[in-house]
Amino acid sequence: MPKTQYNMQEEKKIIELLQQRNPHCMYLLFKLYYKPLCIYALKYLNSFADAEDIVQDIYTTFWNKKQGVLFTGSLCAYLFGAIHKACMEHIRQNKRIVWMELTDNYSKLSEETEFFFREEQELRHHQLQEALDRLPKKCRLIFIAIVLDNLQYKEVAEMMHISINTVKTQYARALKLLRNMLDHIIFTLLLSNFYADRK
Repeated sequence: MPKTQYNMQEEKKIIELLQQRNPHCMYLLFKLYYKPLCIYALKYLNSFADAEDIVQDIYTTFWNKKQGVLFTGSLCAYLFGAIHKACMEHIRQNKRIVWMELTDNYSKLSEETEFFFREEQELRHHQLQEALDRLPKKCRLIFIAIVLDNLQYKEVAEMMHISINTVKTQYARALKLLRNMLDHIIFTLLLSNFYADRK
């Protein structure tokens, strides 16, 4: 994940203040990475409030554990890694896959931090497209009709001259095959990015 010269200078200042137990470092850290971290969390969660809660918890934990200590390495890498772990734990605790909603909040904030995700999104889009291309034809057509074209089961059944149960079965099969081809969490992430590109 690229960092500007400005970010590196700010990180150095934050690390110095952190070692001095100066709480002003958290204000600087908030200005530097709070919005990008919230956006990153939204790639895994379906609630902006949940994303903010996780980021705020990470900030609190960071201050409690790292104040007065010489921090080495990249603050950016540390924080984004901590957010990723926290989001995975949040998903596991809720025992469900979170299908991301690209809210107005995400759209507005993403313009400010697009450089964090551009290459990552392109790679994920390519991975998902390859996975879709490997699906059996009927599975792929039904999956695209339901997910990308937003058609109802009944509409797909009528269009393809098959039963609604067949549509449901093939759709479930497509989801299972995609999950087997892709990492479970990455699968959710990839679909979200793919939908955004197709809208």
